[in-house]
Amino acid sequence: MGWKNWAYWLRSGFSGVIIELLTIILLFVTRVIRYEERVVYCITAPCPHFKGFITPFENLSSIHPQQFIYLLLLLMLIFFVVGAVIGLIYGKIKSKKSVSE
Repeated sequence: MGWKNWAYWLRSGFSGVIIELLTIILLFVTRVIRYEERVVYCITAPCPHFKGFITPFENLSSIHPQQFIYLLLLLMLIFFVVGAVIGLIYGKIKSKKSVSE
């Protein structure tokens, strides 16, 4: 079963997870999030202790890697659900248009 044959909600859910993963990778590459000596330092979100989206480099938030992994899994679930809801709505609208035509 190919990607094109999946239901809209499933395609959108996986698209949301892929967007989230690419964002996290981009944040690691740009050193906004960095891992040093068993501590993950974050300048911005997704760390829970951020003080806004733009903070000075002196105010890095730090969390343990295990907490960071739990946070990433939670974000993946949230992005999947949001994508699935958007895909479900899109699928309902598209199916109504195809029935009316």
